[in-house]
Amino acid sequence: MFNLPATIMTGLKSGVPVLLAFSGLFWTAVSRGQEPKSKSDDVQMEIAALDAFREASEETARQPLTALAAKYKFALERYQGESQAKGKLEAVLAAKKAMETLDAGGTPGNSADPAVANLEKIYLVSWPAAEGQSRLGVLKANQEYLLAIKTLVEKLTKAGDLELATEAKRRADEVNTRIKDLMAVSNTAEKSGKTSPGPAASPLPTKEPVVVIVSAIYGAGGKDADVTETVRKILAGKRKSFSANPTDLGVDPSPGWNKGLRITFTKNGVKHQQQHGENSLVQIGRFYGPQDLKELEQWLGGTEWKGGA
Repeated sequence: MFNLPATIMTGLKSGVPVLLAFSGLFWTAVSRGQEPKSKSDDVQMEIAALDAFREASEETARQPLTALAAKYKFALERYQGESQAKGKLEAVLAAKKAMETLDAGGTPGNSADPAVANLEKIYLVSWPAAEGQSRLGVLKANQEYLLAIKTLVEKLTKAGDLELATEAKRRADEVNTRIKDLMAVSNTAEKSGKTSPGPAASPLPTKEPVVVIVSAIYGAGGKDADVTETVRKILAGKRKSFSANPTDLGVDPSPGWNKGLRITFTKNGVKHQQQHGENSLVQIGRFYGPQDLKELEQWLGGTEWKGGA
């Protein structure tokens, strides 16, 4: 690894093409006689650095797709947790299968479970806009890379380093082919209407909602315990989940009975309630995520899907 010069970091913030900035720094160093032991090694190092910048730019460009997939998976995990708490095995397996399909790079769809099918539709409707935005970002990253490589080819040619110039040109030709492929995909998408302008998939929330635990009651058969303070302390800590059982809640109001945990809370001032069976896993993230289908659609962003469509 190497530290990025301050000039490059400034370029990142100001919008100046970073790859050209880096190339300029390199050739300024060469002109001042700060050439390394081997010019060939140095050129290879510069190309490697340009590759690294391009990869980082492409990763940033793919954020809309990454965020959409994360939201879809979060919704599936939430549904799976609720179904598990209710003992609905088929629903749990349907959510699991949908997540496995996503992780394997497959296309969601055709779930027999209505709730999972709804989430699949929201994801599929939101995907074209997110994919289009990501593709344009990747295209821009490669265009900047090509410009920097061409500049390198010109300078190497003028310096008489034809072998190195030829190697750099080979990289430029490879990138140019990729750019043509990306542009062809964009043109095809525009003609077919599969990717149309629209709101980009919203990023994962950067500001957490305000969640307040109003009450938490644990028990069965009329024998209940108020575990409100216990649940509040768990949420205030660093745990990502806890179980609805005497061990985690610190009390057993009705030994030998299967008990339930009822949590009443507000999220940004709106009241909600969760029910959890004995030993079920309570995920902290469920208090902060979407609480109903309407809120889920707003969180996903960019979708015009309506139930039954």
